[in-house]
Amino acid sequence: SGKSYLRRWAKFMLAMTQSPQLDDAEKQLLETHIEQYPSPDELAVSVQAFICVPTHDDANCIRVAWATAQELNGLCRALRRVLVAHGGVIKFGPPPRNSAERAVRAALIAFRR
Repeated sequence: SGKSYLRRWAKFMLAMTQSPQLDDAEKQLLETHIEQYPSPDELAVSVQAFICVPTHDDANCIRVAWATAQELNGLCRALRRVLVAHGGVIKFGPPPRNSAERAVRAALIAFRR
């Protein structure tokens, strides 16, 4: 369905509560979030996007990306801290360009020279 990312977010939250890297306050924050949204459909107001997929370059590397309402900033800070504690790398900004975009950019640069 068009809102399957909400179910993935809900499952991700449940999985994150099991992290030994969570401190007590962060665990409470996650558990409160889970209790606040007992049905994934209720998350639609606060969670606009969520992706959790293996990267193209390394199947052992997982790309996790999300867009949420400002009210979840505290939760998102906790998630970022825990992901980094597990060896993750945080990147902000637009997603990497696909091969077609890179080819057009290279052609434009070559044309300008």
